Amino acid sequence: MTAGLIIATFVDIKHRIIPDEISLGGIVVGFVLSTIRGIGLNPFVWNFRPMLNSLLGIIIGGGIIYLTGFMFDLIYFRLLKRPPIQGETESMGGGDVKLLAMIGAFLGWKAAIVTFFLAPFFGAIVGIVNLLVKKDHTIPYGPFLAMAALASLFWADRIVFIILGR
Repeated sequence: MTAGLIIATFVDIKHRIIPDEISLGGIVVGFVLSTIRGIGLNPFVWNFRPMLNSLLGIIIGGGIIYLTGFMFDLIYFRLLKRPPIQGETESMGGGDVKLLAMIGAFLGWKAAIVTFFLAPFFGAIVGIVNLLVKKDHTIPYGPFLAMAALASLFWADRIVFIILGR
């Protein structure tokens, strides 16, 4: 997962895309590894929870970021009838959706949600500086999803405990 996040980060910074080979391949690898984890040491006793957690991570991770972008586009471009700036047609790219689905495949649905809420905090600082210095409102979002995923990998349970007190 970390290798995929590193590759996705640098490709997104340079080309503003996240290759499907990384995100879709990562989804498959994450799901397969979670299925293998469910087998454990005894091949006759199979625990389906890691696989279910990964599947929900794929659906919720990709779904939550897709719905957020869809709702923003609906409100901003359709209801408020604002024209896209610099030819932009969507607020959230499909690569970001697939990247968070990949993160969910590896880390599960809870960490995917934590990643979704952490990434904007990482991106806000760079986005504000980018807006003030370059007068450009667009930034590649993949690097911030990657940073948030690594934070979730190590501290998701702690973050949820601090926020929810559980």
